[in-house]
Amino acid sequence: MHDSSNGAPQSDKELTLPEAIMLLLFDPRTGAIAGEGQKLMIVLGAATVTDLALRHHIELDDKHRKARSTGNAPDHPLLAESWDRVPGRFTSIRTLIFDIGARARASTLNRLMTAGHIHKGSRRILGFIPATRYSGGNT
Repeated sequence: MHDSSNGAPQSDKELTLPEAIMLLLFDPRTGAIAGEGQKLMIVLGAATVTDLALRHHIELDDKHRKARSTGNAPDHPLLAESWDRVPGRFTSIRTLIFDIGARARASTLNRLMTAGHIHKGSRRILGFIPATRYSGGNT
């Protein structure tokens, strides 16, 4: 993720905070992600904003209630996608969490599947309704 001693970003193959949290919430036995829906959206949005702040890609105001983008986009594709949603002027962190979180589930899940942490398959409910099934990956 990030080496706080020298500020240098590490490989995008390492997990970001939202990826790590989604893996913790994923149950490979059932294929479910705990907190699906609005709870997951808020958790992933907050994790992404936190990760951006820890990597110094966003700046917080004095009361830590507003943030704005600073510097260059992150090297990590998942974070860069979210960083693009942060304006250059101070904006409510709550607004950012909802905005980023609304898009975070799909992109975070896709990154975890690409890395082999989660596998996607298909199944049928009641024998005829197609559904997606997730299972544990190589981790």
